[in-house]
Amino acid sequence: MTIVPQALGILCGLACVVFATVASDRRPSLVAMTLSFAVTALWIGLQPADPAWASLLVVGVGALGLARPQQRIAMAVGAGTLGAMWAWLMSAQGTPSVLAFLIAASVLAIAVVAGRRPGFAAPSVREEALLLVCCFGLALALGPELVAGWQSAAALNASSVPSRAMEGWVLLVGASSIAAGGLTALVRAR
Repeated sequence: MTIVPQALGILCGLACVVFATVASDRRPSLVAMTLSFAVTALWIGLQPADPAWASLLVVGVGALGLARPQQRIAMAVGAGTLGAMWAWLMSAQGTPSVLAFLIAASVLAIAVVAGRRPGFAAPSVREEALLLVCCFGLALALGPELVAGWQSAAALNASSVPSRAMEGWVLLVGASSIAAGGLTALVRAR
C-alpha cells in the first residue's frame, strides 16, 4: 500500500472536521450533511474514490468556503461526503466497516456540537483551517503526479553519473521558502 491512500484518509478526516465546524450553525446544513454522508457511503461502496479527484473536491469546497463563507450548505455537503470517504478508507485499511462509520459519524457530530459553541474557534481560525485543508488537498492532488514526472525526467537523463531523484538544493529552497513564509506570518501577526 502506498502513502497516497493513507494521506487521503488523513485529508478526508481533517477536512470533514473543518467543514463540519464551519457549517454547523443551521438545521438545513445538518440535514444536507447527513444526507450526503448516507449517499456517499452507499455510492463509494460500489466504486472507490480516486485520490486526485477527492483531493480536488476538498480544494474546491475549501476555496468556496473561503470565497463565499455564507455557502454553508455546500460546506455541509462536503463534510458529509468526506466523512463517508474517510470511513471507507478506514475500512479499506482493515477497520471493521461498522466501526469505521461509527467513528466518522461520531467525529462529525462532535465537530458540529463544538462548532456551535461561540468560543470554540474564532472566524480567523476557521479561515486558516480552510486554507490549510486547501493547501494539503492541492499537495495531495498534484504531488504524486509531480513526483512521477520528476522520476521520469531523472530516468530519461542520459548522463552516465547516477543522479538522485531529487537534488538537495530543491529541498533546501523549498524548506527556506516555507520558513520565510512562516516568519513573515509571525512578524505580521505582532
